[in-house]
Amino acid sequence: MKQALAVLAALALAALLLTPAAAIGKVRSCGQGMEYVDGGKAATITTARNMTCRQALNDLLATKDMSARRTHGGFRCRVVKAPTDYRCKRGVRAYRFSYFE
Repeated sequence: MKQALAVLAALALAALLLTPAAAIGKVRSCGQGMEYVDGGKAATITTARNMTCRQALNDLLATKDMSARRTHGGFRCRVVKAPTDYRCKRGVRAYRFSYFE
């Protein structure tokens, strides 16, 4: 029994060590300078995972409708906290933004 637990522990440790860094993800906190204002609409990039805040903002700027389910860059978006907070994801890359009218 002890030997089986030791083998399981070793396998779990090996799996953790072999996980690519991109899968774990680096999250950046965004805010200052990451705002977009167009008429009465405004959006702020709040966080970005495995991408820069500027890349997230550029993807959002290329998307005409901020409440769209898919962005111009192929990110799928969903409402996290209605009606203002969204999360967009594509593969291991993701970002969150707040949207106001």
